[in-house]
Amino acid sequence: MLENGKEHAKLMSLTFSIAGKFIDSVDLTQALATLTPEEQAVLGTLQIALAEVIPKPKLKDIAREWIKCNYIYWKDTVLGGLEEGKKVVYFYFTHSPEIYFAMDLIPICAEYQPALASAVWANGAEEGIDRIEAEGLPSHLCSTQKGTMGWLLMNKVPKPDVIVKPVGICDPSNMAYQWMADKTGAEFIPIDTPYSLSAEAFEYYLKEFKNMVAKLEEVTGQKLDPERLREVVECGNKAYEYFLENLELRKAVPCPDPSLSHLLSAGTMLTSVGRPEAIDYFKMCRDVAKRNVEKGVGVLPEGVQEIRTLWTNVPILFDFPFYDWIEEDLGAVHLFDCLDWFFTEPIDTSSTESMIRGLAERSFNWPMHRQSMAYADDWIDDFVWLAKEYKADCCIFGGHMACKHSWGLNKLLSDTLKKEVGIPSLRFDMDLADKRFTSIADIKAKMTEFIKTVRETKKD
Repeated sequence: MLENGKEHAKLMSLTFSIAGKFIDSVDLTQALATLTPEEQAVLGTLQIALAEVIPKPKLKDIAREWIKCNYIYWKDTVLGGLEEGKKVVYFYFTHSPEIYFAMDLIPICAEYQPALASAVWANGAEEGIDRIEAEGLPSHLCSTQKGTMGWLLMNKVPKPDVIVKPVGICDPSNMAYQWMADKTGAEFIPIDTPYSLSAEAFEYYLKEFKNMVAKLEEVTGQKLDPERLREVVECGNKAYEYFLENLELRKAVPCPDPSLSHLLSAGTMLTSVGRPEAIDYFKMCRDVAKRNVEKGVGVLPEGVQEIRTLWTNVPILFDFPFYDWIEEDLGAVHLFDCLDWFFTEPIDTSSTESMIRGLAERSFNWPMHRQSMAYADDWIDDFVWLAKEYKADCCIFGGHMACKHSWGLNKLLSDTLKKEVGIPSLRFDMDLADKRFTSIADIKAKMTEFIKTVRETKKD
């Protein structure tokens, strides 16, 4: 066991070191020979199927940049920061990390640790999930928080010094973050969240966001340097500009953007926006999509009729090869999901006030925060707009068993999409990060039957 809860970050850095050696390898035997003893020990814990998907030509260039982002994040930002004695901030996934980079802190999204583990390791975050459930935590709560909570008890993840949580979104997460603060002794900084998307509501949220920054300065003893903040935010802006270009390109038919890249982008938003490597990643996503649009090609096998799916709730995180499978076997593409809504503009860097305002506005409109903190109409309207703007043929509601609020919404949402856009919805229950709840085989069987029906209807 590594000291200071470094085990998870160490394993992640080794995971992406291995991935970096394999992504461009033409000879797997030679690539294996380059692995260090530490990497060889980790190799057997990885999802082998993912290694067969990311080197495919349609995804390889994007995956290479994503691997680089994660390697730098886990090795330099997290492990390197811990070695330097930097303070750790756990934050909820509804805001981006620039403010923490600017204050020379170690930003760790509590949900990202189990989410990424479920995507790249054979057993995902199951050890952490099982550990916290053994403590009595209900099984029907979110696996992306349970994994981190269990790992904290096992001293496998860094102990936070500060925990920042916008409240009002997802009641279980509010309690989970308070539990983490209580167990670790971390300073808990809430950001109160109004029940509206109005201009007045945003001004209230901005005030709360500013209070969070002031409290962060107080408890860490590190003042926010306006010039350093500008440097970080401008770096994030450049990445965001490429990302927004890619969103426009994604409207093309056939879809020029690999389905899996959308999930990789969401993770990169939480770890690397504000860092130079994020610019390289989002530029590559833009370049791949732009090249495909110029050639008039998509990501499906040649001659296959494209079915454009819009995921109205969360994606599947525990099986990234699933997204290659829907392209190659079903002739379908994944356009968006509920955790993939990043339609916010680059931030005005003319003053400290404008930068703080921009970061707060981004958080106010980021995925789940925007859709879940107010009226059901907001979620419904957003997805009706997406369905029309991106020419969706059908919708998929993968009902995460922990998201009770979304289950109360799904019939209203699917009925509205059918009425206003004329497209059907498939609904099934699952756990987005724990493969044991609903097997991928069951999900594939439902998807196969549904997409077949949609394709036959589309021909008519």
